[in-house]
Amino acid sequence: MKKFIFVLALWLSVFCTFSQQPFSMEKAVRYLASPELEGRFIQTKGDSLAIEYLVSQFEMMEIQPFFNQYAQPFCGRSFFTGRKDTICSRNVVAFVEGTDKKLKEQYILVCAHFDHLGKKENEYFPGANDNASGTAMVLYLANYFAKNPTKRSIIFACFAGEELGFLGSSSFIKVFPEPLDQIQYVINFDMVGRYDEGGLCVIGESTSKILKETVQKISEKEQIRTKKSSFIFFFGSDHFVFYQQKIPFLCFNTGGDKKNYHTPKDDVDSIDFEGMKIVATFGKQVIEELGNSSKKSDFKKMDSKK
Repeated sequence: MKKFIFVLALWLSVFCTFSQQPFSMEKAVRYLASPELEGRFIQTKGDSLAIEYLVSQFEMMEIQPFFNQYAQPFCGRSFFTGRKDTICSRNVVAFVEGTDKKLKEQYILVCAHFDHLGKKENEYFPGANDNASGTAMVLYLANYFAKNPTKRSIIFACFAGEELGFLGSSSFIKVFPEPLDQIQYVINFDMVGRYDEGGLCVIGESTSKILKETVQKISEKEQIRTKKSSFIFFFGSDHFVFYQQKIPFLCFNTGGDKKNYHTPKDDVDSIDFEGMKIVATFGKQVIEELGNSSKKSDFKKMDSKK
């Protein structure tokens, strides 16, 4: 009997230790950017493997799917690239319900695209920074807020098809089951793995007075190194389709990474994992501030000078 109790206690100790392990953004980036996934191009084996991985992560975190299942299928055409064929894939979407009886009917959407460029001839494009880094950050934040929910509900979305013209995020908007204005803010992470190159770009804060005040408050508190981003990037990621619906957004980005961007050199060795932790902490505090505020969001047209 004593031996049985000892073995049971040992098993419970190991189980609790394992279950309390923090989510590793580095492990997530390494898997998503691995040769096995071959660059995660839409409608490929790598695309399917990435989707399976993302679903498994949300399941382990015990976060409920936002739709009736985690993987939200869609099909569309890429007018962005001129392709005329119908392209199909799946977004992976989960959510954490808010704690306030009224505010939980409002949402903060935390998102990143997980697709990349796939293979060309004998080379594959790992897409470690673009955008395994942002996807890993969404998973990290989902894991945190699953245990620390805010008053507002938070949707965690990993979008497919961004590289072909925001196919996944556009589909999400079309099938969103509630009025879109219940999404108070969009927080998008796209290429957040190069903080060591000079700091963090925060795009979109001028779309809301509340966002601007929140970013300023927390960046001063955390001593975040910020830098200017090209205004062109405003049009270059999934947040843009939500902006078109008059939803305030923030996009976190650590710069264009010009020497590695859209090349096979965008690999795991180029990622600043310690810098990703800094960006994640900043993002976490911004989301907590917005998630617990009773102030309704205010939309402003983007100022091209900011």
